Amino acid sequence: MHDPEADLPADPPEAPGTDIASEAIRRKFETLVSALIKSKEGGRWKVDSAGSQLDHLHNVARLAMRFHGPYLVASQAVAIGLTICASSSSEDACRRSASCANGTNVIFRRCRVLTESSYSSVPLRERYIKLGKWLPERVPFLPEMLPLLEGDQGALNLNSTFIDHHARQGRSADISTLKEHMSKWIPVVKIQDPDNEGETRTYSPLTAEGTWDTNRANWGWNSAWSARLLVWRSAVNDFDRDPAEKFLEAVHAGDINMDHAGFENFLYDNSKLIREDPKYFRDGLFDGASLITGYRCIWTSPDSSTKAPGVRGTGRASISRMNGINQATPKNIAYVACLMRHVLSSESSWIHQDPEVFDGARFFDNIVMLFEFKKLAEPVLRLFDQ
Repeated sequence: MHDPEADLPADPPEAPGTDIASEAIRRKFETLVSALIKSKEGGRWKVDSAGSQLDHLHNVARLAMRFHGPYLVASQAVAIGLTICASSSSEDACRRSASCANGTNVIFRRCRVLTESSYSSVPLRERYIKLGKWLPERVPFLPEMLPLLEGDQGALNLNSTFIDHHARQGRSADISTLKEHMSKWIPVVKIQDPDNEGETRTYSPLTAEGTWDTNRANWGWNSAWSARLLVWRSAVNDFDRDPAEKFLEAVHAGDINMDHAGFENFLYDNSKLIREDPKYFRDGLFDGASLITGYRCIWTSPDSSTKAPGVRGTGRASISRMNGINQATPKNIAYVACLMRHVLSSESSWIHQDPEVFDGARFFDNIVMLFEFKKLAEPVLRLFDQ
């Protein structure tokens, strides 16, 4: 059985009110809280100035979903993760959270649930602990403030909401980047028409006038070109054998299920033979040109995404260079895959996703889990590191 204390820091900070909270640290803490209060004015969460505590926190916040998944509820995860990591034990985390405002705050009520040692709470609790450890590693001034922050419910909520706002801003910026530049690298696909020998069938994102179709209401399962990218790899041959309209009608009618349990065609290297037998589902997985180009578009810049591997773009530094990120991770790749899947769909906005139709959070988890297989993970990570 999982030990709930195994993930806690070996030497957690002491409780609020002890000598560890020196006057200098307290002044830094008060400066941060004051900046957060000012930032909240008007609900805009502005950053005061470059190089400040808030600016550093803002830069790290924009990485939160890129490292921990686009479905992260950052405000809750940060509050709970830091509370647990600032405690000496899971029982201590419960006790401290319960004492804050007599347990009336919803964040701390949630914390008490997560810190109980029930099997069902372990996965979510572990995610929050990972975020609670990751933040202090990237924000130099945060570790020494943890006892003060964890002991001040209002300050913790301000900090968590600020991070949540800018984490979502980072995700929105990445989605916009993909939407803006996808037209440069989504290919026109031509296949042999199975019904007419010697003729080809074309899947194109271009309109009759030869321009990129920018109306996303036409994307997803409403157009053959986008549907062929979203269809499960194991169903591509069926898609190509049937007239596209017939396949799309079956998806809309619910007769064909294309939910989060499968892996979409855009994730694959399409130069590889398509095999319908499920045991071959890993062949070419995560080698797809669309996925790799989307990854480079976000992490190394849109300008570099269509250049040869290793060639950087011009202009401002990329996300990876600015943050010293030199290696791809399974979660980095899964993050881009989830964003690509959303952009290729006809969903008007992120909040309009319907988990009953496609559960993106489970899709993210499925991708990350596959990287536990070394034979798949090692060559894929090498490819992305190029």
